[in-house]
Amino acid sequence: RVQPLQPQAVAKAIETNIIGAGNIVNEVVRKENNSKKKIRFIQISTDGVYPGIKGNYSESDETIPYNTYGWTKLGAECTVHALSNFCIIRTSFFDPKKIEFDVAAIDSYSSKIPVDYFVKAISILSNHNFVGAINVGRERRSDYEHYKEFKPEIGKCKLEDIQKRIPFKLYKDASMDCRLWKKIKEENETKKK
Repeated sequence: RVQPLQPQAVAKAIETNIIGAGNIVNEVVRKENNSKKKIRFIQISTDGVYPGIKGNYSESDETIPYNTYGWTKLGAECTVHALSNFCIIRTSFFDPKKIEFDVAAIDSYSSKIPVDYFVKAISILSNHNFVGAINVGRERRSDYEHYKEFKPEIGKCKLEDIQKRIPFKLYKDASMDCRLWKKIKEENETKKK
């Protein structure tokens, strides 16, 4: 059974993700009003805004987060809607050089991306006119498969083995439908040629 997070952890997540995003949005609005120019705003969200049960979530699917982190990132997304030139990137990324655990779940699925892939996605979307939320990720694979690509010696485990050791709920299948992202990425690659 998943234990509830400590109140101070919840308060910190709210302060960082919702209030922090709101403060930045307020500054952007102030700057836009003073300069009379629209500012391109990129917000980094999470695949955790989706329920994390069935996978293949599209940008139009219901956002019902499965843990506190997801709820606070969804709150941050709401603040960003006060702007007119924004892009909310829903994703899950990792640093292939810093996979610090020795096992990964074979029965937990996502569309995780390496951080360098994510940096390129931010660059493309910063210079694109897309407004709204967009899923950025790779194909659906188990977490074990995502990490094994970069850490061949990583071992296998079950999601329940990990869930027993942490105080927050994890996803069963947080994979995303990333067709919109792939289309924008392909358009960008075509322009470069």
